[in-house]
Amino acid sequence: MIRKLAPALLLTVLMPSLSAAQGNVQWGSSDKPYRQPADGMKGYYEPEKVTRDGDVVSFKVYRSADPVVPDEVGSYMVNCDTREYATVDKGKPTKPMKLLAGEQLYSISAKLCEWGDGKGFFKSFF
Repeated sequence: MIRKLAPALLLTVLMPSLSAAQGNVQWGSSDKPYRQPADGMKGYYEPEKVTRDGDVVSFKVYRSADPVVPDEVGSYMVNCDTREYATVDKGKPTKPMKLLAGEQLYSISAKLCEWGDGKGFFKSFF
């Protein structure tokens, strides 16, 4: 008799927690903008807001992963062809500077510009 009642008892215990969990899901939140970690930096960027104009990629870096928080750290422009970058301050870019491997902006720039540094050499060598 206990074996016959066990599934019904288990269902009775689990049902309230399942309905509570369903109430906590924020349906439709997948359409909202999101931020992901900016490689090599202590910050986040919004992939859907990255713009490309020819060889130049523009993006902003934020302190928080929450897209609701207006906590911009900086706005940057990277020329993927010349490997130079400029910081944008109040809508005006600074003088372009050479972007060197090891700098904070290098990893995120390599990702956005699709630089495959080093991979081709080792593949051809081995």
